[in-house]
Amino acid sequence: MFSKRRKLPEPEVKALPEAAPPPPAPVVVAEPKPVRCANVIAADAKIGGSITAAQDLEIAGIVKGDVECHAKLVIAQGGEVHGQVIARELVVEGMIEGDVEVSGRLTIASTGRLLGDASARSVSIDEGAIVSGACSMGVRPSPAANAEPETIFMSAMMDDDDAVPLSGATPLRSSA
Repeated sequence: MFSKRRKLPEPEVKALPEAAPPPPAPVVVAEPKPVRCANVIAADAKIGGSITAAQDLEIAGIVKGDVECHAKLVIAQGGEVHGQVIARELVVEGMIEGDVEVSGRLTIASTGRLLGDASARSVSIDEGAIVSGACSMGVRPSPAANAEPETIFMSAMMDDDDAVPLSGATPLRSSA
């Protein structure tokens, strides 16, 4: 009874389930560069002619002509304007070759170049910016300040709606 050794059953070896492969690395997608405004002239664009914009405008390309913007105008680094610029607010990071008239704030960044006269309510020029021309800051003179006396008289006497002299005013006669 004691002499026979009984063989113990060998335990079953079960294979462990294969380890799941590691999850794939997350895909990194570069987010697009945020657009500063709705109207953009791209860096590879070259425009010959005048531009008028009612909303914000960014110029990263080259414009050979006058630019009028009734909102914020940004001349991006590398952007160029060769012509007169009129804007409510102007930021120069690139180059303007021409006179500038801004009804609000004119900001010239350290990378900016302004080659022309500037008129603005307020001016900010960063160190490193290049400015060549006269600069006037403060309240702009009214358009009538440079007008001829006849023009001032006629505009004071004329009704804006229909350009007929107001009662009691004698219209100027041309000597034609």
